[in-house]
Amino acid sequence: DPRLFDAWARLPDYLGSHVLVSLTALALGLSISLPLAIASMRRPVLRGALMGVASVIQTIPGIAAGSLLTFILSLGYYITPALVGGPKDQMLSYFVALYTNREVNWGMASALGGILLVATLILYFVYNKLIGVDRMKFG
Repeated sequence: DPRLFDAWARLPDYLGSHVLVSLTALALGLSISLPLAIASMRRPVLRGALMGVASVIQTIPGIAAGSLLTFILSLGYYITPALVGGPKDQMLSYFVALYTNREVNWGMASALGGILLVATLILYFVYNKLIGVDRMKFG
């Protein structure tokens, strides 16, 4: 089946992206946890407080960034809802494609695209308010 061969051909790209995101998270975690581990070894009195600080520092930004990254990356995928939920359980991006390609209802497609844009901007501004975009490091 040519679809199976096409899926196998795309697999290294998808796995590479997944590994890259995982390694980035691991590097950020190590850059925070190693200095805190050294400090807790030198000062045993501070171990509990440093463990709590490390947990909070590593958990909250990671959850926020992972959620935002997952949401933004999933905006363009139309195949995932069909695989997961089937035709009765579709996401908004499917309907944008439906109204653009099959129904040729440009007004509805642009309105749904606007809703996606507004939702993305709201999540971005919430992330910026809670975590701060200036704290993100790229490379």
